[in-house]
Amino acid sequence: MLVPRSSAVLTAAWTLVLGACVCPPTPEDVLQIGFRTPEQAFRTFQTATRLDDPDLELRCFSKGFRERNQISQLTWREAREELYRRQPWLRVGIVGADLIEREVREPRARLRIDTAAGDYEVRLVREDFAEGWAGGERVFDVELAEEDRQLPWDQATGLQPGSNGETWWYGRAKLDPSVAGGALTEVRFGREWKIDEIGPIDAAPQERPKADRQLD
Repeated sequence: MLVPRSSAVLTAAWTLVLGACVCPPTPEDVLQIGFRTPEQAFRTFQTATRLDDPDLELRCFSKGFRERNQISQLTWREAREELYRRQPWLRVGIVGADLIEREVREPRARLRIDTAAGDYEVRLVREDFAEGWAGGERVFDVELAEEDRQLPWDQATGLQPGSNGETWWYGRAKLDPSVAGGALTEVRFGREWKIDEIGPIDAAPQERPKADRQLD
């Protein structure tokens, strides 16, 4: 439903109603926070919005999105405060959105979501990473991409046969000289989906897709 811009009274009433509708996430929602699939990444963004957690919201955006929009932790906190002040109904629009279509062609994906204000397209990109911890300190966190002087995923990770017929999985990442490799207590390699672009879709209701589908 769209609010008539010409009616300040209706806009104020709509804002009050929507502002009261953003409820905290359920424990199940919090336990499902993650970025393993495009759907999980978007659901995490919805949960972050319910939590009113700007740091988790920022984690949902891709490196490219943050760079193109010059977003940092500080600028995101300031921008979202201004955005929600000007459009207080936006939070409820995010948390109430329903996924109606998905399209995956790795390393990219597209989700179509249905909101009270119409359909939106969410484009996501998969990011490969390696991170290492020394006790409670994260000492490296790198993107596995050639532009970051790292090996891409298919070269940084792989399988190696053992002498007794077993198979070993391996991962490797280039460390900064300041990192003491022998002090590492935990190393993670992963592939995460992040939001790269969001925009409205102009489509009549009867044109909205009914079924989930995945591209080959």
